[in-house]
Amino acid sequence: MKNSKKQLLLIVSFLLSFLGFSQQTHEVAGVAIQESITYGEEELSYNGSGIREKLWFDLYVGVLYLQEKSNDATAIVASEKPMAIRLHILSSMISKKKLMSAFKDGIQMANSEEQVMKHLQQTNKFLSFVKDEVKVGDIFDFVALPEGKGMQLYRDGILLGSVEGREFKELMFNIWLSQTSVDKDLKEGMLGIN
Repeated sequence: MKNSKKQLLLIVSFLLSFLGFSQQTHEVAGVAIQESITYGEEELSYNGSGIREKLWFDLYVGVLYLQEKSNDATAIVASEKPMAIRLHILSSMISKKKLMSAFKDGIQMANSEEQVMKHLQQTNKFLSFVKDEVKVGDIFDFVALPEGKGMQLYRDGILLGSVEGREFKELMFNIWLSQTSVDKDLKEGMLGIN
C-alpha cells in the first residue's frame, strides 16, 4: 500500500512538473523561449520577446531577461542589475558582415554621437569577439553583470569575451530599448507591452 501511494505521488509530481514546464515556455516564430537563464550565480527571468523584421523578413527573435519584470525601458538601461538580451538568428540573410554592420548602425541610431565616439574602441573590441560566420539557429547573448564583469557576449552558450563599463552596457542595450531603438515593435515585445 505504501509503495502504491509513493508511486502515485511520483506520477502526480511528474505530471505537475511537466504541466508547469509547458506553461513556462514561450514560442515566437517557431523558437522555444526559455523562461529563465543563468549566468554564473545570476538567474534571470523572461521579461518579453519580439521579432526583428526588415522588409517583411524575420531576421531574429529578441528576448529580454531581467531579475524583476519591468516595462520601463529607461530604468532598465540605467539599471546596474544583471540582465541579458538573447538573439535567436532566424534568417540566412544575416551574415557576420551584415550583423556587425547592423550593430554599428544600431549603436549610432540609438545613442548620441558623443557617446558613440567615446566608446568606439570598446564597441570594436566587443564586435571583434564574433570570429566565425553567422548561421541560422545561432544564439547570441548580450549579458550585463555587475561587480566588474562588464558586458559579456556569448554565442551558443560559449563566452566569447567581455568589455567593462556601465556606460558601454547602456550603449549596447540602447540598440533595442532606447527612444530610437532599431525596431519599435521588437522593443515593445521585449518590454512585454504588446
